[in-house]
Amino acid sequence: MVEFAQMKTLILISELGSLAAAARELNISPAAVSKQISRLEEELGLQLLIRSTRKLSFTEVGEN
Repeated sequence: MVEFAQMKTLILISELGSLAAAARELNISPAAVSKQISRLEEELGLQLLIRSTRKLSFTEVGEN
């Protein structure tokens, strides 16, 4: 079941441009943010973000 918190986190990542910035805004760890997004992607069966150590970008599905 997709949770509101997961969607809010995804929106913050989009607005702020990074997992770390979203984590600071939500007052949780970057690892917790990453875990929320991973669970959301798993529940939806879609990859929403492309994450690397230096760059974060949305997939085509994630942008829409």
